[in-house]
Amino acid sequence: AIESSLAQLTTPAPVPHKPLKPTPFNGKVDAISSLNFIESLEEYFVIVELPAVKWVPYAIGYLGGARSWWRGTKRTIQNTSWIDFKNIFLRQFTPADSVNAARRRLHALRQGSGPVLDYITTFNDLLRIIPEMDAGQRMYLFINGLERELSKQVRLTRPTDLDDAIVQATVLYDVLHQNEPTNNSTLHSKPEPMEIDTIFTALNTLLRNNNNRNYNNTRPFNTYATSTYNNNNTRPPYYNNNNNNNNNNNRRPSLNPPRLDNNERER
Repeated sequence: AIESSLAQLTTPAPVPHKPLKPTPFNGKVDAISSLNFIESLEEYFVIVELPAVKWVPYAIGYLGGARSWWRGTKRTIQNTSWIDFKNIFLRQFTPADSVNAARRRLHALRQGSGPVLDYITTFNDLLRIIPEMDAGQRMYLFINGLERELSKQVRLTRPTDLDDAIVQATVLYDVLHQNEPTNNSTLHSKPEPMEIDTIFTALNTLLRNNNNRNYNNTRPFNTYATSTYNNNNTRPPYYNNNNNNNNNNNRRPSLNPPRLDNNERER
């Protein structure tokens, strides 16, 4: 009992988790931004267990630049419920044609060559703006907007609803793209500048050595003469002191006797 009591005294108390506070509203008239703001407030108030009667006063403190709008409504905090505040706020900061615009974007939305998770995020954001849409229509638009092969594979699984279709699309996308190189792969990586300089230096050295080797192999006489002169400290054979000799003067004399014509033979 004493040991357990000592252990409790020495064990530090757990630090309570503090949720992140909502980001103040940016004041833009945008359907997604205004909806994200309201939902972030609701999630925070639920986590911190804030009483419902205090939701509106706390929400006004996060209005940021939109606080002047609230003053212009001439409403009192005490007489406004959270539902009323939410509806008034969304009506003010949501474009009038946002629902129809979201429907048009949803019908035209395509995944293309991008990641499926980005497509899912955009699809869900647009879907939040539309208050009512048939469940079958939602699933059809989602599958129809996937890339061609992925859309085909998802249809073969016969999903029951949109959530099921999203799960199948996520899994099948990883299967279809598992053999593709990642961004960290060195398969198609470009060489660094230092690597390029090193490669060119090595190639130039190799070519220079090959040229020197081929040049020396085609000059056996000159190589012999030069080495004899350097080793014996004597003049090489057929040495000519004239530096401006032409090619004929540099030729090695023939060892065969000169050929005589007929007149010289008769003599």
